[in-house]
Amino acid sequence: MSKNFWLVLLCFFILVNEHLAKFTLSLQANQLSPSQALEDAFRYSSIGSYMFTAFWRAIPFLGLAAFAKFSSVRHYSFGRVSLWGCAVLIACYHFWGYYQIWSPVFQGGKLSSTSSLAIPFVSLEAVVISCCVFVAMFIFAKVKEGV
Repeated sequence: MSKNFWLVLLCFFILVNEHLAKFTLSLQANQLSPSQALEDAFRYSSIGSYMFTAFWRAIPFLGLAAFAKFSSVRHYSFGRVSLWGCAVLIACYHFWGYYQIWSPVFQGGKLSSTSSLAIPFVSLEAVVISCCVFVAMFIFAKVKEGV
């Protein structure tokens, strides 16, 4: 895989987190200016909370990185497209999951005491969904290749 893939994968891991979701929600729901939304998103953040979510967020990204590094699919065009697609899918699914976790706070509701339990499940679901999508893209590419 090219260096661009590894750079984008690292950027997705670092940037797509719960703070980005809170920033987006602050812009949309609270209709704050970007500077106010940034302040609102990071108001109660800590290194500990970021590391907690980063640990779980790393699981699908490290799985994809290991698969991209050690499998032979990276040598084929359909494999590279599938790997890029899975990287984007994992990032989008994490953003959507964190957005769904935090949206009640910005819509007049409250977070439940078990909402932090959703963080590991977002990552685990991202693994399952990205594996299914990769297999589907692989089968599609093989069928198309055979035709």
